[in-house]
Amino acid sequence: SIGQGNGVLIGRNRDQLLVLTVAHNIRDAISIEVQLDGRWHSAKTAHADFDADVAVLTVQGDFEFPIAKLAEQDPQAGAEVLLDGYWPNPWTRRVVRTQRIRAASHRFYFLQTRVVPGVSGAGVVFAGKLAGLVHGVTLEGERSVTLIVPISIIQQRLKTWGYRLSETNRDCAQP
Repeated sequence: SIGQGNGVLIGRNRDQLLVLTVAHNIRDAISIEVQLDGRWHSAKTAHADFDADVAVLTVQGDFEFPIAKLAEQDPQAGAEVLLDGYWPNPWTRRVVRTQRIRAASHRFYFLQTRVVPGVSGAGVVFAGKLAGLVHGVTLEGERSVTLIVPISIIQQRLKTWGYRLSETNRDCAQP
């Protein structure tokens, strides 16, 4: 079967792009492809933590795409965030939704909205910076809740894996 999901460009490492996504998007993958500007490129898993649901992929090539800036901390309950990602059917349909954070825990925060399969890994933006990734949704009809992997968990994993965060723009690069 073919899986699908979203990711966010978080840095460059020489001739590679670094793509942040949720790890469940690549679970059991035999091969991984990333779509950039309408073209498909092979990607490799650089790091994955399935417990935290965070992964970094690499895509070979000399690309000039904007890189997401990473938030320094998690937004608080009540903060307004943007979900920014591509909804399937067709993948060219980019959707940006504004939502308020409903609640937070040590592992996820929650938005009162429903996303569709394939949106996992989409960016959650707060104050112009990446503040998390869409993890998934609880299917409760009108009361559905979207779970978000917070930037604090993402930053912990990036640091553990040896990625350096630039203090000037919060880009991410490997040592």
